Amino acid sequence: LTDLEEVLDHYQNHGKSHPTINPDINQINITDSEKADLISFLGALTDSTYIQDSKFQITQKMELSK
Repeated sequence: LTDLEEVLDHYQNHGKSHPTINPDINQINITDSEKADLISFLGALTDSTYIQDSKFQITQKMELSK
């Protein structure tokens, strides 16, 4: 799955009961408009400026705290 639309399509079309699937995962039923709204909302939460700023990237020299 390469993007949010494919993820939503997967759960809309394949989230049906199956013996090997966690019973808490259900098929979702959303309209194309609701899907577009959800994708737009989640996209608004992405801060590309922050994640691409080298000041905030972890390098091999940095030691992660435990």
